[in-house]
Amino acid sequence: MVDRWWHPREITFTREQVEWLLEHLELLKEGVWPPDPRGTGYTDAPARGSVNRHAPFETPCQIAAEVEARLAKCGLDRYLVEDRYIRKIPEDVLAQRLCMAEREVCRRINSALSYITGRRRKQYSYKEFKGHRRRVPANRY
Repeated sequence: MVDRWWHPREITFTREQVEWLLEHLELLKEGVWPPDPRGTGYTDAPARGSVNRHAPFETPCQIAAEVEARLAKCGLDRYLVEDRYIRKIPEDVLAQRLCMAEREVCRRINSALSYITGRRRKQYSYKEFKGHRRRVPANRY
């Protein structure tokens, strides 16, 4: 199986990308973009002649800050997401530690991930988002 990897220009905060960003959040906060696991086949390749207007650490730090800002709006569910994706604690273990049903832990993690995905931040609170999702009937078409 080929590992997931995205170039910074490809980040649009899809669910798969957000999960990947969360898994690499500590590295991003240090200003380092995760290396492409497929490799390029070159070692110590010479730098190209293009000029970049930003320091190489800026983009990873900006994306990490955006993920953290979105997570901060998720209230206590933020910690479930961090435990699951950053600390890599399985849902069943989280459920046992928190004396919650595993189904509830999964629901809260999925709700928070749905809230933080998308090109732009949501214009409404996480509480409103969760309430709206419960009231809207499933699309039957």
